Amino acid sequence: MIMIITPDETFRKAMVLHFQEKEYELSIPERRQDVPSLVEKHAPDVIVLDMSIADPNGPTVLKDLRGTGYTGKIVVISGPSNRPLTVDIHQQKVDQVMRKSPTDPIPSLMDQLESIIRVMFREEISKKAYDHYNKRLGQHGKDWEDWFKAKKEILKNPTDGRAPSNGPQQP
Repeated sequence: MIMIITPDETFRKAMVLHFQEKEYELSIPERRQDVPSLVEKHAPDVIVLDMSIADPNGPTVLKDLRGTGYTGKIVVISGPSNRPLTVDIHQQKVDQVMRKSPTDPIPSLMDQLESIIRVMFREEISKKAYDHYNKRLGQHGKDWEDWFKAKKEILKNPTDGRAPSNGPQQP
């Protein structure tokens, strides 16, 4: 499951559409104050946290996540104005920082974000794909199917059968 936390409605809608088309399960908190309880309830595999959020701000949400014991992966989206926060961001053990500026084309940002997430989970996906391959008794010809199936399984919450949702519109 991928949790998306951003105040940028256009960017949020683009992420939801992009990841829904790829059949990822999503969680979009209605309010940032709901993040800790939703993280505890859904245990997302990765959180995409836009540092431009306010009340509470990005660094506070990040500290709260790590302070409550969340050990999942975190991708921080940071604009040029957030450069002074870079040291603080890395002290909170984020997995990746993605730079975003207002002039970046949305499709390119979506591809970059998905690529970051795939790289973070590459080893886990590879192991699961190999398990699928072995279950097929080592028959070649469906390796890509094994890989895509594993990718979807890794980023889904297997105990929650809900379909992907765009969730509430205001984080």
